[in-house]
Amino acid sequence: MPFKFRIAPPDGTTRVVTLGTFLLLGGLTFWIVSGEETKALDIFIFFLIWGPLAITWLFAPRGYLVSREGIVIRRAVGSFTIPAAEVEAVELAGRVRPGIRLWASGGLFGWFGLFTLKDGGTAKVYAARWDRMVRIKASREIYLLSPAKPEVFVSTTNRVLLEEQPDVEVRR
Repeated sequence: MPFKFRIAPPDGTTRVVTLGTFLLLGGLTFWIVSGEETKALDIFIFFLIWGPLAITWLFAPRGYLVSREGIVIRRAVGSFTIPAAEVEAVELAGRVRPGIRLWASGGLFGWFGLFTLKDGGTAKVYAARWDRMVRIKASREIYLLSPAKPEVFVSTTNRVLLEEQPDVEVRR
């Protein structure tokens, strides 16, 4: 039986970046559309402005699903699974300090993609905030998630994925 987990509410930075982007792009769109005559170039610029925003929204994390097969990062487009066989440990990470975003979104609709971390290393992040995070150590990657109830996520994931694998350390 799969267990669904909501993503945590967005942090202040995510809210400011997302709202600021909408206000900026909305103002720019208004300025383009308010001209006397709409030209083909105006339509191209409109899609150039709103297209990347729509793509970012489609790939933003929406929630998580834990089942015997693994941990699914749910997105509107391109949901993917961290296979159970690759999960080595699941633990509370608390507040994580990000370094540099190497790929994907740095606050627009959340935080997702590859990031360096201030304490060294890199991680694939699929989150809405940086506090109360969950760290998933997989055989090749470190993942950071932000479920709304991180303690419940960790205990459920450990129970569903790791307890029946005796060669894997269970962390609570």
